[in-house]
Amino acid sequence: MSLCALVYILILGRRGHSADDLVSSSTRSREPSNHDSQFGALPSIAPALAKSAPCDERAPLSPEEYRARETRIQRLRDRTISDLSKQLAENARPAQRAIGKYLEMVAVFQAAMDDAQSKTRCSEKEPCEEDAFLVAERQKSPYQDAIARLAVENRNADVYAIAFYACSHLAKSAPAGQCAQLSARQWARLEPRNAVPWLFVAGEAAEQNQPALVEEAIYRAARADESNSHRSEFSGLLDSNLLKLQPEEVQDSVSLYAFGILAAIPIPRYQPVMAYCGANAVNDPNRRQVCDSLAEVMTGRADSMISLSLGIRIGERVGWPESRLQALRDRKDSFYQFHSDLVESLRDNCGSRGMLRNWFRDSLQFGEVEAVRREISVSGRTEAEMAGRFRAEQAARVAREVLEKKAKDLP
Repeated sequence: MSLCALVYILILGRRGHSADDLVSSSTRSREPSNHDSQFGALPSIAPALAKSAPCDERAPLSPEEYRARETRIQRLRDRTISDLSKQLAENARPAQRAIGKYLEMVAVFQAAMDDAQSKTRCSEKEPCEEDAFLVAERQKSPYQDAIARLAVENRNADVYAIAFYACSHLAKSAPAGQCAQLSARQWARLEPRNAVPWLFVAGEAAEQNQPALVEEAIYRAARADESNSHRSEFSGLLDSNLLKLQPEEVQDSVSLYAFGILAAIPIPRYQPVMAYCGANAVNDPNRRQVCDSLAEVMTGRADSMISLSLGIRIGERVGWPESRLQALRDRKDSFYQFHSDLVESLRDNCGSRGMLRNWFRDSLQFGEVEAVRREISVSGRTEAEMAGRFRAEQAARVAREVLEKKAKDLP
């Protein structure tokens, strides 16, 4: 499977949606689903990285050379991932053992999908995609059970979060086996001061038509000291000595693989939050105070662009000062400009690969918003400057599209 194909399977259900797409959809009928990703940059970065040549290859690759290079990188990547999984399985920390099993689960799922699709010729028969998915789900269930068992036995928040994500991995049916013992409420009991599990509780409560529990969960999320998704537990994958011994292009492929796994991690259902903090709902003083605190958590302590974007929307509704909102909008738009620049530089400059790996590593360890903030800070630019460029380029693009439409409409 090619690098691009791998990433698009990993982020199934999230094709080209930016955080702003999710913000608008959360306030309308569609909301971020369990298959929506937290990493909006992957759909554009994956193809650029896959097509860029290593720094020691000066001449453009022929199609045959490109396919041979892809096959070689894929083989080395899969072997490296397998070795990392085995290494983690022997780690003393339960969380690292859980991650080892998580890697095995994803590898088994992808292999089963590939095998089922090849046998049923999915390219010519669309319904077989569902059949292939069901086969792959059955193949991965023993690994989900093993990770869930670790969570139940250890009662550790890191392990529990990993197990919660494993049991939700591209899920289309209700949890079964060991996964049935896990829930967002149990996670919230382990970490009552963490906003993330409470947001999952709010989503589950809304699905079960329990408005009182929705309100309580949002209140607890608003009072949280942190918003920790525990994705940082995966950052050690990119720091392993085993990976550093691999060629540069294999390191890139493994990094993108790890990043793609994190992109497939489910996010909370934000529709109950956006409804609770709706434009009219915040006229109630008590609710306004809760939503004000929640916006503070979502913009100041969360690690994803989705959280930042939705937090800005809530901040607008509760009447935050325009100067505060503008600084947050600058942060959001500077993120978009940063990864637009990164995609362009990958096409033209092989040296950008090092910056990309640093950004991957920081995104896993600190979250995607903080990772970009660090990169912009090191570059000597400001978020306001980057955001200004983004808005100017967007305005120019819209103007071009208007002119092109007018030209087409001419007789």
